[in-house]
Amino acid sequence: MGCEYVTVNAVLSKLKPAYKDQRRYQVRQHTVCVFLALGANPLLELPVGHAVPAAVRRTDDLMIGYLMLDALIGNQDRHDENWGFVVCVGPPRHILLAPTFDHASSLGRNETDENRLKRLTNRDRGGSVEAYAERARSGFFETPAARRTMTTLDAFMVAAKVRPGASRYWIEALSGLGSSDFEFIFDQIPKPLIMTLAREFALRMLEANKRRLLEAVSRR
Repeated sequence: MGCEYVTVNAVLSKLKPAYKDQRRYQVRQHTVCVFLALGANPLLELPVGHAVPAAVRRTDDLMIGYLMLDALIGNQDRHDENWGFVVCVGPPRHILLAPTFDHASSLGRNETDENRLKRLTNRDRGGSVEAYAERARSGFFETPAARRTMTTLDAFMVAAKVRPGASRYWIEALSGLGSSDFEFIFDQIPKPLIMTLAREFALRMLEANKRRLLEAVSRR
């Protein structure tokens, strides 16, 4: 059985003649509502090998987890080629949600150590790591008429209103994570591959974004 990855812009350009797939990241029809609508298709299956908890029975419920991950790590690269489907030719034919991938534009990866140090030591909140984290923008527009993409936090909160049960599951899972859990992940990275400042900056971002997610949900 052969399988291939199909980007969402390839799908949408066929389903919606008005959808423009020539430019990545700035396609205004690429909205959270479109994201979840495609995920709600009953023919779409969960990724191969995905362990299914009781609260995540549908692909759109898993996709809400993708959006929470984006908000947590500050992923600014969820454009319409960085999520999609795996189509496997049968018999029978299967269409699966692709696992989440390409998170390189996250956790301040593109920042210089000079800028990281400034934000880690800055006493002015406007120049802090926390302020930096708040500015992270997703690849989604709120509506096709919007002029800018949504923040990663706002994209998750819009999705959370659509599937509140799934969003609660993901938030509860996040609330159970502590600093030691994040540090454990970074401990697995060979030291030559990540500098001390990059590690410290990333961990501070994770803590800030976790706090923002939990606070935003509690205010809802």
